[in-house]
Amino acid sequence: MRAVVARHAVVSEGQVMVRTPAPVWQAVPGRPGILLRMPHDCRSEMNGMDEFAADRVGAAQAYCSAMGAEPQHGRLQLGGVEHLDPAFMGADDLVTVASRAGPFVASRLADDLQNLPPGMVARWHDAAQASSLQPGETWRAGEVLRSVADLIRYGEDPGNDCGLQRDFDRYAGRRRWEAHRRRIFEIEGIEPSPAVAGRLQGPANA
Repeated sequence: MRAVVARHAVVSEGQVMVRTPAPVWQAVPGRPGILLRMPHDCRSEMNGMDEFAADRVGAAQAYCSAMGAEPQHGRLQLGGVEHLDPAFMGADDLVTVASRAGPFVASRLADDLQNLPPGMVARWHDAAQASSLQPGETWRAGEVLRSVADLIRYGEDPGNDCGLQRDFDRYAGRRRWEAHRRRIFEIEGIEPSPAVAGRLQGPANA
């Protein structure tokens, strides 16, 4: 019991301090602002694309602007971080985004898998398996997000005739798709490869 307590609590100046996860910034739905919350309190309608590590307040505000929530009477910011020890930061935004965005984007293109060119099939599998990413695998998360960026650009190209285009109207998740797209392209700065616009177009050979 003492070992368990020692791992999760310390006594400092007569106060008992309990270890908790680092807070995250979450975009406030429909508002031009952000809210500091504990991870277990987040109820994201955007598959976590609207959540940011506690040290990325600027990125969280940029996401709000990218999603069209421009302030009319000043930005809303609920909460603040007075001191943040880098050693306390456990979450890696790239790993979190990749592990959630990969399966989401892959699921939207699953019906087109048999018609994807070989290079895109490999990217689809990278994205679909991204939930296996482990904390600290930032390098792998970056590779996965590049695959996801390619899938997004390929799926949105009308010339590729993906089911994504036909199904957008019936998907309640159009805004969720946009949230993934803007988070990856505009906030994380991941660019699709030039090959997506040229060599990778067209179905795979049977």
